Amino acid sequence: MLPLIGGYVMGRRTAAKVAGMASVSGSTSSLEPWADLDARVDRLLLVIEAMWSMLKDDGHTDEELSARIAEIDNSDGVADGRKVVPAVACRACGSKVMVGIPRCQTCGTATGAVAGPLDGI
Repeated sequence: MLPLIGGYVMGRRTAAKVAGMASVSGSTSSLEPWADLDARVDRLLLVIEAMWSMLKDDGHTDEELSARIAEIDNSDGVADGRKVVPAVACRACGSKVMVGIPRCQTCGTATGAVAGPLDGI
């Protein structure tokens, strides 16, 4: 099993515990926004599994996948299981703005951010 899938399963167990605690307290409205996220993650896992099965059919190995994951993980300078894109400087005021944010939080200048390739999944 890929570590990503194993980590997701552990996350779902934690979410189930939170949902259980919310139902005991009588409040579930705070969990409703997560329903869409859960569906998107399920879809993403399906897409990843399909892609990996196709690559395995072409002769790629689990070791190659693990090596590529480690390479991409380290591409931001930190091996922490995620890839973080560094903030950029606003062209008008120089404040740091996270990639993907449409406007500078300090001066309001448009950043030109566009949707990423996985936003529709």
